Amino acid sequence: GEVAGQQYIVLAFVKGKTVKDLIPPGGMADPAHAVHLAAKLARTLHDIYSQWSILHRDVKPANMMVPDNQRDGLYLMDFGLAVCNRADATR
Repeated sequence: GEVAGQQYIVLAFVKGKTVKDLIPPGGMADPAHAVHLAAKLARTLHDIYSQWSILHRDVKPANMMVPDNQRDGLYLMDFGLAVCNRADATR
């Protein structure tokens, strides 16, 4: 949003764990859950690019969060390196 010429971003607080935290040290994640999250991530990346022309550029397990109350939920975080490829966009 914008107030008096000052732009701002509001984000939801998500209590949960990163995908990195869900992978046991030296171990493997649950394969079915991993495939589900990978499919959800692929849809999310497709949506943010097709709707807003945004490339995330820092996709990794530490930048994905699964909320405590939704085992199948997934939030993509940290758009600090993202770029927008729209001609009318500004950083």
